[in-house]
Amino acid sequence: MNKLKTMALWALLLGWAAWLAPALAVAQMTGLPGDVNLDGVINVLDVQTSVNMALGQATANPEADVDLNTTVDVLDVQTITNTALGAGGLLQRVSGVVSPLTESGAAGALTVIAVSIDGRIVTAPVDAVTGAFELLLDVRTAWSIAIEDSTTGTFAGTIVFPLGDGGLSSTLPLPNLSRGDVLELGVFPVGVGQPAASDVRALVGQTADPVPLEDNDGNGASDVLEELLLPLPLPTSGPLGNLSALLDGTELVRRLDFCLDGQGIDSFAPDLTGAETGIPDVVRPIFDCLDDLVVDWMLDELDVPSFLRGTVAEVADDLVQTFISELEDVLAELDVPELEDTNGNSIPDFIESELCLYDLPAAFGDNGLCLLDGDGNGLPDFADDSDSNGIANLLDDQVVIEGDRDRDGVPDAADVDADNNGIPDYAESNR
Repeated sequence: MNKLKTMALWALLLGWAAWLAPALAVAQMTGLPGDVNLDGVINVLDVQTSVNMALGQATANPEADVDLNTTVDVLDVQTITNTALGAGGLLQRVSGVVSPLTESGAAGALTVIAVSIDGRIVTAPVDAVTGAFELLLDVRTAWSIAIEDSTTGTFAGTIVFPLGDGGLSSTLPLPNLSRGDVLELGVFPVGVGQPAASDVRALVGQTADPVPLEDNDGNGASDVLEELLLPLPLPTSGPLGNLSALLDGTELVRRLDFCLDGQGIDSFAPDLTGAETGIPDVVRPIFDCLDDLVVDWMLDELDVPSFLRGTVAEVADDLVQTFISELEDVLAELDVPELEDTNGNSIPDFIESELCLYDLPAAFGDNGLCLLDGDGNGLPDFADDSDSNGIANLLDDQVVIEGDRDRDGVPDAADVDADNNGIPDYAESNR
């Protein structure tokens, strides 16, 4: 561990050399992200190799570019170091509580099993007293989670994740690098298709970098709020005249900043939870403030006769409604992946292909993909019972599935560890 800590300090001291970071030539990744030397594990050797790559003393490879910015630099070294230390980076801690426990309450009676869309399998015991468990899951993939009852050799349940109004996903995407914190799934009962407490979009949003209310140009107005509100088209004619010429939109943003600061809000977790109602939860505080601010802003900046004050309120309401109608396009232009939804189904584009969707209302549509539930029955394929003997495929040594040697529901061709011996296939081929 001391050697790992030394490497972590070494990585932090590399900031001065970031300008040396070599750009990556276009190449295909042959191993897992972070496994720089392709030996099947991420450890101090990968840290050392990535340091050499960042300094230009070794040829960079795609496995070392863990932040996907086309260069290997100090940020990649830091991420690989955190991963080797088990403190974030390419590993996300995920916790939850199973309730109720089995009647026997025997220690080790329940085990949580997670299978990724590329065939990685991770297990964790459920505490016999509290029902708590914690998984350490790789990011840049999606996971399906089930609960094994070792007393019967069967699965006692599966976890699904709410997705809007009635939608469900039996996979949890983890597309973002981990900051080392714990992703809390909450409490859920044992049983097939039992929902976690949080919407999957909110869970993914928690793992993303927050959108800060920073003011980089120093004009007293947060940059992201300016991007949201300043494109708002003001009326050029009407009972109040040409508002685009009369009103200073930056002043509205300053007032909005003050309102949000009073609520203790200095950043937003980006997610599309609530988007199906027209206003995603991520911007709900903004609208709560706007309801009170816009009329006061207009009255303060315009010399309005008393008999037109009712008209001011009407115009202000129209402005807010225009903002709502254009909000989807404005959010997409912020360059925040968690807020981009080109097909308008309230599901972010960047996780849509990794969700295993079923039982969705027509309003959500269906992307037609269910990578870990090929038969669409709401159960992960590894929890199916192909020979109907009461034991799920993954736990049943008598089951032979052509093209899926380890019975995890992931075809061998897409499985990073097709025989489930704990060593990625590419690493075995390198030995």
